[in-house]
Amino acid sequence: QFEVVEKPVVKLPLKYQNKSIVIMDGPFMCLDPYGNNGQYHVLGNVVHAIHETNIGKKPIISKKLKSYLNRGIIKNPEITKINKFIKHGNEYFKDFDKLKHIGSMFTVRTVLKGREYDDARPTLVRFEGNKIFSLFSGKIDTCVDAANELIEKIKNYKY
Repeated sequence: QFEVVEKPVVKLPLKYQNKSIVIMDGPFMCLDPYGNNGQYHVLGNVVHAIHETNIGKKPIISKKLKSYLNRGIIKNPEITKINKFIKHGNEYFKDFDKLKHIGSMFTVRTVLKGREYDDARPTLVRFEGNKIFSLFSGKIDTCVDAANELIEKIKNYKY
C-alpha cells in the first residue's frame, strides 16, 4: 500500500524547543526537532498525514501532489492538512495552536495493505525465487537487522 504523506515543519512555542515527543502504535500527534537550530519541529500523525493511498505495484499520485514530492520544505502549499494537525495537537499539547507553519514536506510511504488499524510496518526479508530476494522495511531502526538477515539468506541460498 502506498501513501502520499505530509510532514509539516513548524515553529512551536519556546517550551517545546529541542523536545521530541513520539507515542507509538496509535492515532497520536508526534513532534520531533528538525534542523540544527532547535527552533523547528516536524510533525507526525498516523491519520492526518495521509493525503492519498492506493494498493498496487507502484504509487498512483495526483498531478498536484506529485509536484510536491521529495522537494524538501514546500512553503505555503496549496494542499495541506496543517489545520487538522493543529486541531489534533491541541488535544495533547498546551499552546500548540500558537505554532507557526513554516511549510510541509511530502513523500510516499509504503506500508502493508489493510493495516490501518495498527499502522504495522514490520521488516520482511523473503526469497522470491530465481535468485531474487525482497526486503520490505518500514522503519529505519530495523535496517541493520534486515541487512544481516538478508546476508544470511543469500549465504544459505543454494545456487
